[in-house]
Amino acid sequence: QKTLDAQDFARAIEMGVEAAYKAVMKPKEGTILTVAKSMAKEARKQADAGAELLELIEAVIGAGEKMLQKTPELLPVLKEAGVVDAGGAGLIVIYKGFKMAMDGEEITTVLDLSLPKQIPASAMQDISTAEIEFGYCTEFFITHTKDVTEETIEHLRDKLLAIGDSLVVVGDPELIKVHVHTNMPGKVLQYALKLGQLSKIKIDNMREQHQSLTGLSPVEEEKPQKQIAVVAVSAGDGLGAIFKDCLVDELVEGGQSMNPSAEDIKEAVERAPSDHVIVLPNNKNIILAAEQAGELTEKTIAVIPSKTFPQGLSAMLSYRGEDASLEENEQAMREALGSVKSASVTKAVRDSHMNGEQILEGEFLGILEGDIV
Repeated sequence: QKTLDAQDFARAIEMGVEAAYKAVMKPKEGTILTVAKSMAKEARKQADAGAELLELIEAVIGAGEKMLQKTPELLPVLKEAGVVDAGGAGLIVIYKGFKMAMDGEEITTVLDLSLPKQIPASAMQDISTAEIEFGYCTEFFITHTKDVTEETIEHLRDKLLAIGDSLVVVGDPELIKVHVHTNMPGKVLQYALKLGQLSKIKIDNMREQHQSLTGLSPVEEEKPQKQIAVVAVSAGDGLGAIFKDCLVDELVEGGQSMNPSAEDIKEAVERAPSDHVIVLPNNKNIILAAEQAGELTEKTIAVIPSKTFPQGLSAMLSYRGEDASLEENEQAMREALGSVKSASVTKAVRDSHMNGEQILEGEFLGILEGDIV
């Protein structure tokens, strides 16, 4: 097909939205998905009303901009920060560029997308300490499918989730795109071959890539097992060294504005040299992730709800190690939290609105127990 009319454009947007929602395991409203869905609805409305293509695109952009302004109402974190969804904003820019090209309009606005000349040391530290659970990035297309239905595709998705993560399975019964991180790429291909022929197979050894980038040895000395181990969330080498001196076994990089995921904490728990692990979140926004990490591992976890780094250090001073049981250590460390109040000073990086107060970029902020005062 060499031409595109309003009906074609509307169908294309609708199919794109459908594929996007299928590709995300847990779609969240207030994101680029919501903006795209509103644009698809407007495209269908305009096409069915007999609009010309350019007229349709103008209306689609307008609908997208209108929904973009509503994203903070759908996603509390956006409303709290006083921003709209960045992905949705980017999608609208793409459509505006498309319209400008169709109009023959010269694009004079240049976005500065240059990368920093030097990678910060903290970023390199994150790379060097990362642990890869599933080592092979596996991608391919399934073509010339055999008796494939939507149920068949869903069944494939369930099978692949059992042996990997970062899963994307999109397409229709005639053409399916698969992306997954796994330790068993051969089994992934076996599952897929039952649905049809495989094309453009690409398998990358991410551990090898990681070692090449960081120069790290793949061999890691095994740690002696202990009765109890401790995992703590920490920020930076200095604070991490203090926690290590206080007998913390494993550190998770994180803190204010850089919260680790439940998976990050679970991986640290798995590395810890014990089946009984105490976890110090050291931030109120990380406590839930720490509790969720306990549901992802077979180890016995005790989460001490520390909301600040000083609370975490105070809890470690009450840690009695293997001289006490997990329950006794947990009780002593929880009691230590109440004896600490933490305050810090930072600078706002952008204009915002928090707890009913207007905050301007560059202003100094006082934070008491995790709350701006």
